Amino acid sequence: MKKLHYALLVTTLIIGQSAHAVDLLTLHEETLSSSPSIASSAADVEMSRARARQSLGDLLPQVSLTAKGTITHYETATTEEDYNGKRYQLSLTQELFNKAKYNDKKASDKRVEEAEEYYLALVATVSVDLLDRYTAVLAAEDVLEQITSEKKLTVSELESQKSKYERQLALLTDVLDLEARFDRLVAEEIAAENAVAVARASLGELVGYDVTTSLSGFRETFDYAPLEGLDKDYWVSQGLRFNHQLKGLRSKIQASEESIKSATAAHLPTLYLQLTSSRSNIGYENALTSEYESNVASINLNVPLYSGGKTNARVNQMEADFNRNSAAYEEKRRQISKNIQEAYLNVSANVVSIKASAKAIESAKKSFDAMEKGYKYGTATVIEVLDARREVLKQQIEYRKKQYDYAVNYLNLLSLTGQFNNESINQVNSWLEK
Repeated sequence: MKKLHYALLVTTLIIGQSAHAVDLLTLHEETLSSSPSIASSAADVEMSRARARQSLGDLLPQVSLTAKGTITHYETATTEEDYNGKRYQLSLTQELFNKAKYNDKKASDKRVEEAEEYYLALVATVSVDLLDRYTAVLAAEDVLEQITSEKKLTVSELESQKSKYERQLALLTDVLDLEARFDRLVAEEIAAENAVAVARASLGELVGYDVTTSLSGFRETFDYAPLEGLDKDYWVSQGLRFNHQLKGLRSKIQASEESIKSATAAHLPTLYLQLTSSRSNIGYENALTSEYESNVASINLNVPLYSGGKTNARVNQMEADFNRNSAAYEEKRRQISKNIQEAYLNVSANVVSIKASAKAIESAKKSFDAMEKGYKYGTATVIEVLDARREVLKQQIEYRKKQYDYAVNYLNLLSLTGQFNNESINQVNSWLEK
């Protein structure tokens, strides 16, 4: 039975370790660079910035140059003449008062902020999703490692018991129990291999390629992020202030307010300055005339009187859009508040359960040691020893599973409260084996 104990120690050491493993930080960088959803969101940011620049352009001076050249055949009852005409005109127009365009510019600026916040929210969401899929692979491989190790040991013990049975040194029931255990482990191993394949396929979908290399596992112990002194209310208040989705929705509401002002401003007059300089030798109906030059400065006032009700209808549309965005913000605010509370409670519970799980491993090891001694003195069967060993491995896997849950919940808490950044990924990555 010393072989049993040795196999147990080996399993304890090798679970989650590899000499050539890829870490979370590497996959994170590759995911961000290849993610279609992030690329699409980045394009939305650039589009909103371009629209804002267009709105600014409407408020800046508009300069145009026009040129005209003519070839005219002029004929009367007594004369016939051919001549060339030319005309050049340089024009500058500057808005002096156009509240609608001014509010359109402010609305465009708010939509840029909205797109930028949604982009940051998406990066955080994808990062949490990556960690969730990463740890899902680790968890599936932990289970497979346990089953494979247990199957190998069961085969070894089965052969030993068969040999002893032939020499009438073992019971037939022990041999049959080991055969039944082996058959069950074969079925469990097939299911575990499938679970690993499914988990890796899910990870590959997010990263952009099939991840076939080993993944760095979590260290046996690491420093958990301190939450002491930062209660649930603190995290909720931080989230309601800095959550990127909420900030994006607030910007969207502000953009709606500016759009209402822009629509209402269509009732107001507009005022613009126009400077024109022209030179021409073309007269009425392209008749030849002496070359002349004119320079005109004018201030133009446009007063809207009636637009068929279009202005009021647009105001109503913008107000309905504002109400819809306000309702969406309130719905998201409630959801975010709930999610932050859940994430905080989960993180707090994970820390406690990890410590409890560590104690459970020690208890299971002591039980295994006692069962092993009992087998040596004939008070325990080989099946009972194997069951005790299985319990140790089960507790080890539960311990790692709680570590994985903690990491995902912690990163999710940072994401929900708007505190996720590159350092967050570096922190989680530091918890992995080097």
